[in-house]
Amino acid sequence: MLLAGVVGAAVWGCGASDRALLFSDSDPSQDSVLAGAGSGGTSATAPVAAGGVLTVPSRMPDQSAGGAPAMTTAGPLGPPAPPAAGGAASAGSGGAATGGAPMDPTMAMDAGPGGCDFGGTWATIIRVPVTWPEAPLVLYGGQGDVIQWNISHRVRTGATTYQETTANCGIFLPDLSGAVLTNNQKFGIRFPTDMFDKGEIPPATFIATTELVGSDVQYTAGPVVLLTGLKMPDAATADWPTSFPADQTPDEDMDGMPGVTVVAVDPMTDPSYNWPPVGLPPTFGADYPRASRIAVVVRSVANLHGTASDCNEIRAAVDIPPIDGTPALNSMVIGCIKTTGDPCSDSEASFLNSERPQFTPSGPGTLVSVRVADSAGCPDVRTRLPQ
Repeated sequence: MLLAGVVGAAVWGCGASDRALLFSDSDPSQDSVLAGAGSGGTSATAPVAAGGVLTVPSRMPDQSAGGAPAMTTAGPLGPPAPPAAGGAASAGSGGAATGGAPMDPTMAMDAGPGGCDFGGTWATIIRVPVTWPEAPLVLYGGQGDVIQWNISHRVRTGATTYQETTANCGIFLPDLSGAVLTNNQKFGIRFPTDMFDKGEIPPATFIATTELVGSDVQYTAGPVVLLTGLKMPDAATADWPTSFPADQTPDEDMDGMPGVTVVAVDPMTDPSYNWPPVGLPPTFGADYPRASRIAVVVRSVANLHGTASDCNEIRAAVDIPPIDGTPALNSMVIGCIKTTGDPCSDSEASFLNSERPQFTPSGPGTLVSVRVADSAGCPDVRTRLPQ
């Protein structure tokens, strides 16, 4: 479910040293994303240190005595609420299903820990605050949020285990500010949603476990390895190379370019943006050669640690482990199309790759996953968990 390429997420930004998503414990009650898909927690899905378990109160103190719930936006653990008209579980103000009996450790084992069976279809949003250094004379350094959406299908394989298959449903990257050589222009790189809606990008499959610890159902999964536009042997442990052979970069979004293709924000639709440069001006006073479409490949590896607030919602921290000292959240530019419609030369694609921002998580990231209808698709995920 995560960064399924958490973050897997990257384009004109996330190289070998990219976004070391460090995730550690955080207080969900203070996290607007978990409370309502707002901005990420204190420090988002960052992979720097090992991610701790995100502990979320999951029971009401004493309903018979009229006690207030530990979290007012989510009900106690109990059987899944019936789907609402839109297919997702009936939600309260925080998006979690309401109602259900409190968790009881003595409940029948076939009901699952806390009386919950987490099998089914789930929508997930991950938010990662990142920083990036300057690319001298080309880009200023900056900070912002990387956001990713996933859809997951969980099949229960044991009393506490699930086989989970997750696919990416969207990635959003922060805008970039050009430096002196690029006249302080703004650049925006976007992952078109239709590349995910086609269902052609292979999902990741992994094992998830649930365990009743005190009154909390804890959720653990990983490593979750997601490759986008890429086939990579031993992807969970292999170093990120400097290039890939053509047979490892299939055209997964089926647009005629290898890997997957991201697009630059068109200045004709928003004059505050400009096309990203792919080299220096050919002559004095001439404009830079610029790209409108960029072919990329992405790899992410993540471990998830979280707590179920009820049978219909899981909240987690995400840890991106290092591989040979570099966080396992990587991307590479492998080609581009210029604004003239001509393919970029190898040197122009290399220029774009070398000057892309190197995203590094600035703190722990946040993940929230909610049950949706089995018929849901990526558009439903993005609607259910808006940016």
